[in-house]
Amino acid sequence: MVLQFQCEEMEQDSTRQQQLNRKSEDLIEQYRCQIQETKLKHRKHRMKFENQLQQLIEQHKNLHSVFSPDRLPAEIESVENAKSQLLKAGKKL
Repeated sequence: MVLQFQCEEMEQDSTRQQQLNRKSEDLIEQYRCQIQETKLKHRKHRMKFENQLQQLIEQHKNLHSVFSPDRLPAEIESVENAKSQLLKAGKKL
């Protein structure tokens, strides 16, 4: 009887342990899913940031080409020519 009782007790312990293991495995799977979801969100945010950064870089390149120091003397000369032409046209009126 003692052996039978011990055997039943061990079976119950084994069953409890299996249930605990299942719960732990379920929790682990849930955490894995949450981690994967978080990684995907971070990846999405990173890609969005990288796209915005690329756009800013392109805008900067475009602005730099328009307002580059190399073009400044030519722009000043062009503005001065336009100013003198306007002044001449104003005097003729």
